[in-house]
Amino acid sequence: MKVLLLCDYLRTPDRRLLVGLFNYANELGGWDFVFNPVPIFSSNNRRKSEEIIELAKSMKVDAIFGRWEKFDQNAVKKLGIPVVIWISGKIYPTLPKLIGEYRNFGKMAAQFFLRQHYTSYAFLGYKNVLWSEERMKGFFDALPDEHYHRSFLRVEKNHQDWNSVRKWLESLKKPTAMMVANDALGVPLIQTCKEIGLNVPDDIAIIGVDNDEFLCTLYSPALTSINPNFEKQGYELGQVLWKMHSEGRIWPARILLEPLELVERSSTKPFNIADQYISQIVKKMDEEYTKPNSLDYYLANIPLSRRAIEKNFKAALAPDTPLSYLTKLRIKHLCLLLDSTDLPISEAAEKSGFVDISNLSRIFKKHTGMSPSAYRKKRD
Repeated sequence: MKVLLLCDYLRTPDRRLLVGLFNYANELGGWDFVFNPVPIFSSNNRRKSEEIIELAKSMKVDAIFGRWEKFDQNAVKKLGIPVVIWISGKIYPTLPKLIGEYRNFGKMAAQFFLRQHYTSYAFLGYKNVLWSEERMKGFFDALPDEHYHRSFLRVEKNHQDWNSVRKWLESLKKPTAMMVANDALGVPLIQTCKEIGLNVPDDIAIIGVDNDEFLCTLYSPALTSINPNFEKQGYELGQVLWKMHSEGRIWPARILLEPLELVERSSTKPFNIADQYISQIVKKMDEEYTKPNSLDYYLANIPLSRRAIEKNFKAALAPDTPLSYLTKLRIKHLCLLLDSTDLPISEAAEKSGFVDISNLSRIFKKHTGMSPSAYRKKRD
């Protein structure tokens, strides 16, 4: 099977998606890829669109994939081969297309900030760009009620007005939890914050999208970013192309991109906690929860009574108490081990910091709604 690729190989999303596609192709064997020699895939020039079609015909390719912003849909249909288009904000009902669960990216960022107990939230995105709008909607919809302050600003994708961004940043309540549409917008935002004297993350905590390692670590502080599962989407793209080629028919497949994980860097902080003693306890728990330490170990050297610690902890991280917070950390780690390893449950529990294995099933069920063994079975 021969595939013509119209990708921007300088962009991290394109490269990572191709990794997934190549992984599927290598498993199957017998694939050949033709790389477009010049960057004509995003041109408005129809003549160049015709060049792509002529190239596909001359190379006798079996499928086309890539960024082809303006093209003749009727001419593409006449090719009679699968053409998977990577275009934001445009729907071609009869063609297969890469799409994203964009609201889930916003939801993931909001949930991260909610755990830090911010009350002011902001979003910086692009005008008239579907995936940016959807990420913003997911971000704000995830806030549970109207008590949270919300603010947003949209800029032109190719011509950002940073003077407007500066004025907007200065108007925000501090501290503010901010999501940006992607890393390409987040990096200059960090630089702009520094130029006007705003501290990142103390005044403005920032989360981007794409987890572009180069961009995210280009400036200090490094940018926290949501890592999309491009490799999985590329693999599923390969499956769709092969199925269409094998069956000799084309249908409007929708190949989803979903968020994989949030990669924390120094543009955010573990918690927005003003109480220095509670912050100290939380930091110690976050770093050492897999060790078999009792709750007393984490509360040692705090010059407050146990009752005061409990009260202040709940005020900062309601509804959690020190014990419930520590237990949640250990449950989360145990779930990870049950999902990703074949360790015996008792050994996985010990590696997660649990000492009293006899009560494990009861505690685990209280937090997850099922026993550890039932949780592992749903993986299979």
